[in-house]
Amino acid sequence: MPPTAGTVMPRQIRIARLVLFVYCGLMPLLGLAQLAGARAAREALSPYSGAGSWMAPVVDDARPVADAQVLSAQYALVWAALYAAVGITLAVRLTHGRRAWRIGAIVYGAWDALGGAFTLALVGGDTPAPLVLTALVQLAAGSTLIALLMHQDSSAWSARPR
Repeated sequence: MPPTAGTVMPRQIRIARLVLFVYCGLMPLLGLAQLAGARAAREALSPYSGAGSWMAPVVDDARPVADAQVLSAQYALVWAALYAAVGITLAVRLTHGRRAWRIGAIVYGAWDALGGAFTLALVGGDTPAPLVLTALVQLAAGSTLIALLMHQDSSAWSARPR
């Protein structure tokens, strides 16, 4: 017996699930890139520190900033892993077609888009490239999720009787 039109998952939902899976796989990788960059910046200061170096006062001033960037990247990596777990849960649950999971994924996408937009608005000239890349990916993924899940077919499928 062929499935009826209301029981087949719309293309928008399938694409939204793919976006969530890819995005949630990229988040920890981008977090690792940020951590590696912060650690490399901190290690670049080592040859110039010490009593005999004429750069010692400048390095001593830069070291707390580098340490703060490493700590911030470690913190962001933990949150990225937790946030990715939530995104994967949403992607898996979207197959059930419940309205609550669709709305949850829309809120997830809105939070991503908002976070990416704020990060891009606050970056300066000395912002690490992985952070800017992460913000762009957040903005793109969040906007795509919102557009796909707000589509009429997605809404109708999640509101269908079971």
